[in-house]
Amino acid sequence: MGLAAALGLAALLAAFPALSQALRWGGVGYLLWLAYDGWKSADDPPDTGLSTHARALYFRRGLITNLLNPKAAVFYLAILPPFLPTGAGLPETLTLSLVYVAVATAVHAGIVALSAAAAPLLTNDAKRRTTARVLSALLALVALWFAWKTRG
Repeated sequence: MGLAAALGLAALLAAFPALSQALRWGGVGYLLWLAYDGWKSADDPPDTGLSTHARALYFRRGLITNLLNPKAAVFYLAILPPFLPTGAGLPETLTLSLVYVAVATAVHAGIVALSAAAAPLLTNDAKRRTTARVLSALLALVALWFAWKTRG
């Protein structure tokens, strides 16, 4: 998203609100679909080992979720410029974007490393089912909150 913003996507979204709204509603719809899919699959048996197909599916879901997130473009449009020198070009914008990605990656890696603590919630069938449904409901609420907060 940083590269796309540096190449003009953020400015394009700012110039054409209809594009921003399409991205917004695409993101809301996708989050609602993920919530529905998570709720529906709560009764499925847990993955005992991730196949290449399952890994690709989870990667694709994360990628689509991030690409349909207009807040990322808004972040690069509103937050990034004050940290750039006047007249900064593509190299400076990309460098700052890469620093942001590195920091975010470190934070997410820490979350993944600490996720082993959640193993009891994901290995017991009853707890896994309840956890999946609670997280799906929360994801639906996030989608609705996002739709509400980004209106207008």
